[in-house]
Amino acid sequence: EFIRDPLKVRADGRMPRIAMDEQDSVDIAGWLLNYEGSDGQIAPKIPAFKADTALAERGRGLVASLRCAACHDLPKDVAAQPVPLKQTGGGCLGDAKAAGVPRYDLSAAQREALSLFLKKRDEPATPQQLATLTLESLNCLACHDRDGRGGPDVARKAYFQGDHNLGDTGRYVPPLTGVGRKLQPEWLAKVLTGEFRVRPYLQTKMPVYGAATATLGALLAKADAKPEAAVPGGDDTAGRKLLGTQGGVGCITCHRWGARPSLGIQALDLSNLGQRLQPGWLAEYLVNPAGYRPGTLMPSFWPEGRAANRDILGGDTARQIASIYSFAKSANGEPEGFPENQSGEFEIIPKDFPVVQRTFMEGAGTHAILVGFPQGVHVAYDGRLGRPALAWRGKFFDGYNTWFSRFAPFEKPLGTGVEQWPAASTSGAGTSFDGYRLDAKRVPVFLLRVGGVRVEDRFEPIDRGLRRTLKWDAAALKEFDIAHPGGVTVSEESGSTAGDRRFTYLWK
Repeated sequence: EFIRDPLKVRADGRMPRIAMDEQDSVDIAGWLLNYEGSDGQIAPKIPAFKADTALAERGRGLVASLRCAACHDLPKDVAAQPVPLKQTGGGCLGDAKAAGVPRYDLSAAQREALSLFLKKRDEPATPQQLATLTLESLNCLACHDRDGRGGPDVARKAYFQGDHNLGDTGRYVPPLTGVGRKLQPEWLAKVLTGEFRVRPYLQTKMPVYGAATATLGALLAKADAKPEAAVPGGDDTAGRKLLGTQGGVGCITCHRWGARPSLGIQALDLSNLGQRLQPGWLAEYLVNPAGYRPGTLMPSFWPEGRAANRDILGGDTARQIASIYSFAKSANGEPEGFPENQSGEFEIIPKDFPVVQRTFMEGAGTHAILVGFPQGVHVAYDGRLGRPALAWRGKFFDGYNTWFSRFAPFEKPLGTGVEQWPAASTSGAGTSFDGYRLDAKRVPVFLLRVGGVRVEDRFEPIDRGLRRTLKWDAAALKEFDIAHPGGVTVSEESGSTAGDRRFTYLWK
């Protein structure tokens, strides 16, 4: 319980709360305590604690004499007031060990640094210094880069995982350079408390430090503040067009917009841009994204401050960027270019004849050829390996992502009773795919070569199942391995001969 939320016990935040499943905390606790067991089954090997009144009284005396309450929250009867730090004279910073004072394992450089601080403690630290000290004390620079310092070292980079389609941006956490000027104060405060997370594709978890970061947002805002140029007024209509693909710069090709997935890779959501970012920072970033984050996939549509799109607002860079910000902040609609209907409303329904659709599909690969029959049974063929891959019943397929997304995901059949062929479902090695032809009934006949011999593979619907017919030159190829889908009954029709074999697949 402590590992899952240490801030309940230690509100100072030196031990942060990290988002994790209960099983994660069980595994960590079991390892730290050297208990046996896994999967939630922890068997303690230490005896149960028994209170001892005499020892408790002795402990109370020690707590009072050692002044533990000067730092720790303890009952009032053992209260202790802090004492002034001494630079010399046998205090904790002295070289010689003195009786009655604690000893800290400080190096000479650490003692010198503390002594220097005490000499200059009346000189106030700048916000930049305080921000740097806070970030370093919480080890934020172990993951984040700020002003060219920090970030994961080479040995740890492999542990940062995410969406590889986004490049380094999809694996590594964002830099903290100028973050106090980048994020709106209210947004930054909620990021630090763990309420807001805009990069779900990053597997690295952001720790929550509680009281230790209570003032960090305001501190970063002061540290990163700079005079801002006046931002011109924005035009919502122009911003809507610029973000879209209908004559704009196509931001939604890569970026999500609320519940709307992008048309390509799924970069972070832009619908909260007006609530999240400060307009001055955004104007600088859009002109030169790589200057802020080297290696980003984000291009500049205003290179060196000149608009690539000259048709909107006369190519005025400042007004175009201000319009994007204004439209996002207004939350008035969505950018142009999304299909009128969302996923689930582009169902392909075979009616009078079979329908053939190419797509990416789980279990059938990147060269999947789907065949939908009006009778409600369907097949997916793997055109890369030359084999049948899936069969199912009911609904056929939803074409939304295949037709509209530039980064289409691997789809799944819409129907039920999905059955899969074994991975090597025809002849294994020596099989190649030569495409398909449509016969007189517009049914695809898949064309293979097995050991150099041409084989035709055809499916047609029957009551509660499919009939599969394989034809080849039996003189050139006597037999080869023929696999069948699991989960269905398989029977070979009487009269099948070498070179012309027919199988019936019925759902159980």
